[in-house]
Amino acid sequence: MHREPARPWTVAELARAVGYGSESALSVAFRRVMGIAPGDHRRRARETENEH
Repeated sequence: MHREPARPWTVAELARAVGYGSESALSVAFRRVMGIAPGDHRRRARETENEH
């Protein structure tokens, strides 16, 4: 992911890349740790990036 920051990663691709068996499993873990769904986090990060 960090090697390709401009790539439009999907949650499913991220899940596979970091060893989760499913998009759902990654989403649950991500929300538990970060307090926000991965898709929402991605949108916010892109909005912030576009502001600069």
